[in-house]
Amino acid sequence: MESILMEFQDLNTKLEIHPGLIRLNLNIMNALDMHVIQEAKQNIEKLLIKEHPIVENVQKNIIAILKTKIPRERREARFDLENIRMKSPDNLNVLADLECIYTELDRSKEAEVCKQKYQQILSGTSKNNIRCKQLCLLEQGYAILIERTLINQSTVELRITDLHKILSTELERSQGRRKECFERGLHHQIQVLRNVRIANEDEIADRHLVRKGSSLQKFKLAESLDASFPNKIWNYYYAKALNQYYDSLETVLKRTDHGKDTINKRQIFEDDLTKEMKKVTLKAIENFWMISQIQINNSIIRTFVARSYAYIGHILMKRGDMVHSSGNSFNLNTNKSFKRYTNNPVEAAEMAYRLKKNDMTVLTRYGRTLWNKSKSFDDIKEKLVLLHMANDILTCSIDVENTGNWFAFSTRMHVRKQISDIRAKRDIELARKYLLDALQDGEAIFKSQNTQKDLTILAEICQKLAKFPHTHKYGHNFVHTEGLLHQALDYLLYASYLGDRPDFHFANRKASCLFDLGEYAHAIEWANKAWLLCSPSTQMSFYILCSYMVTMFEDDLQIPFDQFVKEFLYALIYGKRKYQDIVKSIEKLYKNNKKGLLVLIKAIIVEPKTTLRTTEKNILSECINIWTNIAETGDLEEFSKLETILKDMIPRQENEYVLSETFHQTSCIPPVKVIKACSREFEYDFFISHSHKDEDWVTKSLLRNLESQFDEQDVAFKGCIADRDFIPGTSILDNIIGAIKKSNKVLLILTDHFVSSNWCQYEADRAVIKSLNLDSKDSNCVIPIVLEECTIPEKIDHLNFIDMTIKRDFVQEMMRLKKVLLPEDK
Repeated sequence: MESILMEFQDLNTKLEIHPGLIRLNLNIMNALDMHVIQEAKQNIEKLLIKEHPIVENVQKNIIAILKTKIPRERREARFDLENIRMKSPDNLNVLADLECIYTELDRSKEAEVCKQKYQQILSGTSKNNIRCKQLCLLEQGYAILIERTLINQSTVELRITDLHKILSTELERSQGRRKECFERGLHHQIQVLRNVRIANEDEIADRHLVRKGSSLQKFKLAESLDASFPNKIWNYYYAKALNQYYDSLETVLKRTDHGKDTINKRQIFEDDLTKEMKKVTLKAIENFWMISQIQINNSIIRTFVARSYAYIGHILMKRGDMVHSSGNSFNLNTNKSFKRYTNNPVEAAEMAYRLKKNDMTVLTRYGRTLWNKSKSFDDIKEKLVLLHMANDILTCSIDVENTGNWFAFSTRMHVRKQISDIRAKRDIELARKYLLDALQDGEAIFKSQNTQKDLTILAEICQKLAKFPHTHKYGHNFVHTEGLLHQALDYLLYASYLGDRPDFHFANRKASCLFDLGEYAHAIEWANKAWLLCSPSTQMSFYILCSYMVTMFEDDLQIPFDQFVKEFLYALIYGKRKYQDIVKSIEKLYKNNKKGLLVLIKAIIVEPKTTLRTTEKNILSECINIWTNIAETGDLEEFSKLETILKDMIPRQENEYVLSETFHQTSCIPPVKVIKACSREFEYDFFISHSHKDEDWVTKSLLRNLESQFDEQDVAFKGCIADRDFIPGTSILDNIIGAIKKSNKVLLILTDHFVSSNWCQYEADRAVIKSLNLDSKDSNCVIPIVLEECTIPEKIDHLNFIDMTIKRDFVQEMMRLKKVLLPEDK
């Protein structure tokens, strides 16, 4: 894979310079909410005081554009831009933005003057023209860089999501023409939400985040015009852009879905991405080091030298191995002064602190460096010393700037939570105090900027306080303040709307909070998700899921027994298949759930209606053998009896399909107006295999979206479903075989109804047989769609699936489905 930095260099020769901040189309430029606009204005006005004078013009330019959104301030906005122009007549961004404003005011002559002026500079080749173009790009790069500090990028998406819910509710209430109008409105609104989500996501090219018009791209283009910037301090902002890009690459590495990639392909991708992250890190350090070596002759230079040292310390603490592994190929590794900081990154942060003790950036990065350093100590006393130092430094940072200082609040929340965890072993009251302090920090984060990770930690803090001092025990018996658990779930719900798909930590936290509330069914559902998202190197999620199920059986006697047993045994079978050796997890399950486990196993084996498949019998036999080896005397006899009964049990044979089962006919569904399938080789793009009990969702939601084209970029597919497309007079069996043969893909709608339907199982078998034809393009033809939590048939449990269990993810999952339905030649 080619280097992304090389890719940028190739792009630079092709990209044109488009001056103006309005044309950047940042989220702040499209804000409509007055509160959001005023908050963004206040944030940028604070930056005017804290940042270097070289970015003063671009900051005032942003403020002016924000003022144009407020009717009574539009005149003032024009004056502000005209004042900047008077001081800097060749500022390309100001000229371009003034042209837009003059055009809106029908002042065409003045607009034309501005346009001619910036076009003259853009076409010029003099040294001054090149400097103006370079400055234009640097200012644009800075504007993109600080955008996240000005406005929450998910604000628009959240508002449209709320509108989607309102329209859906009205649609359900309506009838006749009113219902048709709402249905059309909902179609268009889904497309709007879809486009907003695309706009908020960074583009992925070759599995790298390469956002069009990214901050780094602007800095790279400016560097291609002239290697030296108008002012060295621009290298500081360039380094920050590189650092931000590293964070994006790290996100890709963590979240990329490799699908059916082989282990070799996955390893190649990860190796290439790691190399890219290393290059970006070294480039960022070089730029920060360049600033740190500037001679200090005024307070402004002192500030940026200090900030550069703070960033160097922070980067070296987290990514020092990238620098060490570069050896002498990285020039700074031969620099004695720099080498001192690579050996002890905290020294760089301390240097920053000595230079500027009252700077928010310096204090926050110093505190963060101390916190990261504490993770490397096993000794509790040494760890506590660093954590308390970090807490004090971060408190100073928040005292300097307590509004908008999200990074400091976030770090201090983590620090205080860790101090509480350590202190809980000796001083319960002090541990509680730090936990309450961490909660306050979390609430401050919630009211400002926040991430899914921060809100997940905040939920954990609420959960700990709800059970304090029993913070490491789980179950409703340990909860004394349910309100805090409800608060934790509220934070997690909000986190789910921030645009990121739930990760392992989110799913695991939600599962444990629900379990503590006694909401066992939902807890098991989320524990299942956490297990799917967890690292394959640990069995903790497998153990937790089994433990939750045992507790649920022990406490909730109203659960459907047959379905519960099926899910429990399937978890054991899948765990055995995934990990091979599950002895320790099975032993732990007995040690921590002795009473409930014995009751459950006895119910499964002794229950007269229970019949087990061979695989189910085998896994139970293996588990009982493990428990027999460690069981207490009283339980040993019970397990021995159960083992004897199990040995004599005759496993049930796999049921043959009952082809005489009545095929349920429902109301006739009108044919969709699609001229032909997207695929040239098949009559249909997809065939849907579903239970008739799920037909309402299939026809009203799935088909409506798949067979509709919402805009020019969207695709309408041609589908095949039984009630509409099966040929009358032909047997059901022949219809099924023919439909699958004529379809590019087969969609399996997985629910409990599907699993229990013989016809659905037959359709699934035919699809799997088709996919086993490795010599054809049909090998990836089966697409499972999980509509509700159910036991996935073994024949397809190895396949990646479309998850429709969470309603708010419907649009995103539909986009994934449409993408995979596209033929390879498209």
